[in-house]
Amino acid sequence: MQKYRRPSVRKANLRSPSPSDLEGTVHYWWWRFLKMSESYRRCCETNGSGRLSDLYADFGDVRGDDFVAWSKGKHSSGDSRYAYLFFDRVDAEDTDGVVTVHSVADWQQRFADEGYLLVAVNINLSSRKALIRHFKDWMNRESRSPNYMSDEDRQSLIERRKYYWATTDDGKLVRKLRRDNQRPKANFPRRDQSRGRRGRPNLANRGTARYRLERAYSTTALKQIFETYEAVEAAKQNDEVRANRRRHAIRIWQELSRLTHYKMHHLRADDPVETRRVKSELSRLYSDAKACLSDLVNDNEKRLLESREGLDTLLNRLAQTRRNKEKTPYWKIGALLEERWMPVVDKKIKGKSEIKPTRDIIELTKTVSRRYRRAKRLIAGAERGLFPVG
Repeated sequence: MQKYRRPSVRKANLRSPSPSDLEGTVHYWWWRFLKMSESYRRCCETNGSGRLSDLYADFGDVRGDDFVAWSKGKHSSGDSRYAYLFFDRVDAEDTDGVVTVHSVADWQQRFADEGYLLVAVNINLSSRKALIRHFKDWMNRESRSPNYMSDEDRQSLIERRKYYWATTDDGKLVRKLRRDNQRPKANFPRRDQSRGRRGRPNLANRGTARYRLERAYSTTALKQIFETYEAVEAAKQNDEVRANRRRHAIRIWQELSRLTHYKMHHLRADDPVETRRVKSELSRLYSDAKACLSDLVNDNEKRLLESREGLDTLLNRLAQTRRNKEKTPYWKIGALLEERWMPVVDKKIKGKSEIKPTRDIIELTKTVSRRYRRAKRLIAGAERGLFPVG
């Protein structure tokens, strides 16, 4: 059976998981974004047939709602699915990230492909402590070692930290010199500390897992992107329902117009059977119109639903617009996500009320649009086995 080591990124706690713990792992969001793929959902419904059959062979059916159960499920290789997909693979002779090569002939190309570096070590030193000290000195000098910082970059960092920016009373930004007790030490950072550059590590193709990360990530950003995508898709479904009701209301208006014209010009007063039929048909149409318009009108117009004259007014107004499509503005979706309503200025123009786009509304619209496009790219990348893509 294949041996694994824990990935270099945070892994999910599958023994006693909590929602916050799962949402803090990138693999959980990989699974969530793959669930949102329509193509992969159809592949799961057909038991792995189609163009995503190779991905289905590894990830399996993701239509369930339990990430822990999916992770603990067995892969066809016999390993747990979580370890098979995301854990670093370890060779039988490589248990500590160190491979002993007795001669140059023993060197293999796969060692270089996996990030190994060929180093000659003198094991005849006086003590183990001296060997560790020499190895640390070599790590500090070797540019290919992790978190390496050259002496020039280190000195530049020290010089930059001697100063700080402050705002004066008149609002100007000035550069000031730190006091002696606030300046960084000359040996900053210390030799025994990490000498890495500031910023996130490069996670592109890092490790030996079958599915490695493509870039640095933020689980908070992934959560915001996912929630935005869900909200936009829910709004689109709601808009489609409202559009269907609008089209149905217009058909009701057409039937009412035809029946009203027939009643006024062609219905004979001495025909009680036909009179009852027309009356019953009108009652049914007005009942259908009230049920259909209940979700299409605002609070101020709901009082018009109680009378036939009010229903006629609403249906005529709806028929005049002839707008059979509905679209919820992005700024409204963003306002709901942010749990606050953005300021809206109503301006009367020719008897109609329209929204004046303030800066807050424009920025919120851009944010929702940007996150939605990013979610589409993440879903497309998950279909190719890549995550998170830019």
